[in-house]
Amino acid sequence: MNFYELMGRPRVEWSRTCPGCRVPEAVAVRTAPGKLRFWYCARDCGWSCWRPPAPLDCPTCGAVLMWAHSRRSVGCDQCGLRVRAG
Repeated sequence: MNFYELMGRPRVEWSRTCPGCRVPEAVAVRTAPGKLRFWYCARDCGWSCWRPPAPLDCPTCGAVLMWAHSRRSVGCDQCGLRVRAG
């Protein structure tokens, strides 16, 4: 059992396309001290986030959907859309 399963967070699919520069296969994940993960652009566009990007874009505005911290819903930071996952 890993750290996230102990916290009650399910594993989720996340997009490797950078939300900042939209380059495919640019998003990487690192583990910060304290076993917290963060996602960032490996091409140095400056994008980073504590929440993983979802594999689909927002159906309303086309922006990137981000998983919630609980990994139970996805939301759009641009238009405010929130959708409960599965």
